[in-house]
Amino acid sequence: GIDFEPDMSIVIACKDIIDTFKPKYWVIENVAGAIKFFQEELGFWSQKIGPLFLWGNFPRIILPPGYSYTKAGQDVWSSDPLRANKKALIPFRISFELLYGIRTQKTLEDYI
Repeated sequence: GIDFEPDMSIVIACKDIIDTFKPKYWVIENVAGAIKFFQEELGFWSQKIGPLFLWGNFPRIILPPGYSYTKAGQDVWSSDPLRANKKALIPFRISFELLYGIRTQKTLEDYI
């Protein structure tokens, strides 16, 4: 295989923002190929859903039994100028369940 070092400047900038503003919840998504590079900046991933790996501080995303997500069927022609954008879409169901978890999760702070 070809060895390369990806440009991690966006991940580093995101981590700088997270470290500066300390949001209660944050999520960064990428695929298995990014693990060895992301782990250096973000630590071990927090959750895996199909081919998606999620790093961050967020409630565990609970999906219905039998839910499966694959990027198969979402492929577009390599000549499509929006191919990368289309393949990068996070499924609505995953986004919705994350939002639901954030809105409904109780912490000890809620009872103080």
